[in-house]
Amino acid sequence: MVKNKKRIVFGLVLSCWFIYTFSMCMKMAYSGSMASIKEEYNVPHVIASLPITLYYAFYAGVQFILAAIMKRINFKIYMAVTFILSAVSFVSVFFYSPMWYVGAVLALNGITLGAVWCGSVAVFGKYLSFKTMNRALLFMGIGFSAGSTMSYGVSAIAVYFGNWRVSFIVFGIAFLLSTVYFLFALSRAEKADIKPQAEESLLKKDVYSVEKVDVKLLLILSTIIVFFACLLYYGFTNWMPTIMSNVFGVSNSTANLISMLLPLVSYIGPVIAVLCCNKLKNDFLVTVIFCLVSTVIGLALAFVFEINVIVTTAIILVLIVSLRVLSSMTGSLVPLHIRDYVNSGKSAALINAVACIAAACSPAIISFILDLSGGDWGMGFLILFVFSVIMLAISVVFLVLRAVNRRKASLRKDAFDNK
Repeated sequence: MVKNKKRIVFGLVLSCWFIYTFSMCMKMAYSGSMASIKEEYNVPHVIASLPITLYYAFYAGVQFILAAIMKRINFKIYMAVTFILSAVSFVSVFFYSPMWYVGAVLALNGITLGAVWCGSVAVFGKYLSFKTMNRALLFMGIGFSAGSTMSYGVSAIAVYFGNWRVSFIVFGIAFLLSTVYFLFALSRAEKADIKPQAEESLLKKDVYSVEKVDVKLLLILSTIIVFFACLLYYGFTNWMPTIMSNVFGVSNSTANLISMLLPLVSYIGPVIAVLCCNKLKNDFLVTVIFCLVSTVIGLALAFVFEINVIVTTAIILVLIVSLRVLSSMTGSLVPLHIRDYVNSGKSAALINAVACIAAACSPAIISFILDLSGGDWGMGFLILFVFSVIMLAISVVFLVLRAVNRRKASLRKDAFDNK
């Protein structure tokens, strides 16, 4: 029976990984095709990036709503309906693809894919032990990288053969099949009545968990840092093919292949995040360290990006890893670290909503800068560096506030003990 339950838990985690991975493919498919779409429809940067902005804007709104109503609705039915609608609409782009329709489909997907991440985290919180959830979240990080990589790869092949729409039908069908498997795995876990409490007491000590005095500050810090980290991260991932094409003159298909390096290398970020958080046992300090790293790398990029394609790609890769440490820690690990005090699904939805607001703002900000500066990426990188400086300053302030809070808590405890 124990082995059977382990298989059920593994199948549940794997099914969540599939829906998350292929939702990433769908999310990034447009970015991988954007240079070709821009050329085909002959539109400015602002119009070309608008579908991405619409996707993340609606996604963020849905996250806030889901955080408030998650326990009041049948989440299984909600996920089934919205996921199937998302897959079908994505497939339809292959058959009908004027610019306005592509934008509408991405906006719809922002709504229908809203439950993928917070739903997966909520499922983990309900059925998985503390340590198993920690491992599952690290495994989900592979989905982020794998999905983005597949997206760029399939988009590169589709563009090479002259039809960027192929990636839409491929990923739409893959997500539909993943949804069917997820619903099956979830139903099986429900019937088996899987409970995480049996191993909770034995394994919880192996995973870092914050103290109550830090919870409120950490949640606020996470929502702020994830905004800036995702603003910067998506500033590169969404525009990497365009950067390669505009700055170095490489073909669109080659630019997509180069861009595949970003998600492949970025998985190092979640691994580093887990190691650092469990080693230092201080999310505030980890945040400061990698905000500083991001700022230094961002400054270097702003001044040397035109040297050659290898140097520029290498610098961006290092920056991407650092930003993924921050986004992974705030979006994945913090909900785990504060699980004893705040529902994991709700905190994940809240933080992910803010991340999506950043992702919505990122293409709009960069496209606005590029259109005003005549395509000057030097100006774009300089402004991204300014955002990293702001992020670093905020992280330092919260590290100090944490020390002050702990000092006050200690004084109150001493005063109480002396009574």
